[in-house]
Amino acid sequence: MNILNMDRSLRDAFAAVLPVENSIEPYRLGVRPENIEVSGESGLAVKVETIEYLGADTLLMCRSLEQEIVVSVSGMSDVRVGDQVKLNWESKHIHLFSLATGQRLEY
Repeated sequence: MNILNMDRSLRDAFAAVLPVENSIEPYRLGVRPENIEVSGESGLAVKVETIEYLGADTLLMCRSLEQEIVVSVSGMSDVRVGDQVKLNWESKHIHLFSLATGQRLEY
């Protein structure tokens, strides 16, 4: 699971599906690699740093500012190291975790 600190780029990319600031305690966002899609039009802007082909799947290790995000895609990917892509995921795949306790938050 990717556990991401809430930074401006992440909040801007997913503002429509995230809780309003101050409506719940400070949190980190979790999303599983298999629930992330590479999107050309909208989402979180990242740079692909490493690609690992595993046969049935390919792992893309991406970077957004100071955060690493792992994406799992089926089969081979057309994405190459150094590409700038956008990542997107559905709101049902978002998991929030308390900064203070690490426990999952309901929202």
